[in-house]
Amino acid sequence: MNVCVVYYSKTGKTRKLVEYIKERLKESGINVNVFLVKPTREYFDKFLHLNPRILYEALMRKPVELINSDIKLENCDALVISTPVWWGAASPPIYSFITKHTGKYSNPVYCVTTADLNVDYASKLRRELEDMKYNVVDCLSVVDPDKDRDKLDKLVKEITEKLQQRS
Repeated sequence: MNVCVVYYSKTGKTRKLVEYIKERLKESGINVNVFLVKPTREYFDKFLHLNPRILYEALMRKPVELINSDIKLENCDALVISTPVWWGAASPPIYSFITKHTGKYSNPVYCVTTADLNVDYASKLRRELEDMKYNVVDCLSVVDPDKDRDKLDKLVKEITEKLQQRS
């Protein structure tokens, strides 16, 4: 059983969450492949919330050119997509990735968002993924990867059980 985790992280919060999910899945005997998709032109580190490029790309859903976006999804029994939320939307690198692979993946998908606000951004991402014909099984919004470990553990358990049912 192979789970592919595709994510983008600028500040490290999403990366931390992805590492936690990866370790828990591996403890359950699942093979995990992690892919960091990045824009060819990275964002400036400071004041992300004031960056006009991020504002424009996030709100206008402007596709960005990516590094590491050619992932063989046919090798994934399940896909976890994790992204920070900028201006209420998935990060432009992740949005570009999911747009590129629209209609090309039918196995279970789980989406996990990270944000500083306790808002259910993952449900919004779920609706977008479903509109793109992804088979979304569950979604999760996370504010603090350390404090939200119970939620993450529940998601990992669900992924593990779903994969065991399919095998």
